[in-house]
Amino acid sequence: MTDENRTAPLLEQLLKLTAASAVQGKSLSEGAPFLDRLGVDRGIIAAVYDTSEASVRAILSQAKSKKRKK
Repeated sequence: MTDENRTAPLLEQLLKLTAASAVQGKSLSEGAPFLDRLGVDRGIIAAVYDTSEASVRAILSQAKSKKRKK
């Protein structure tokens, strides 16, 4: 196994842990838009909140709708 093959999964795990730490105590509706603005992939956001990518998309869509109404 090459170094690159070993590094990618470790980096993904580190990203998940960092994202989880950043949104600790926040609900999905609060944390998902925050992580999205930071550029975190929706799959990672879903993993952090133990939910589906479809749920994350729905939350982000609702957040954008609320932002436009202001």
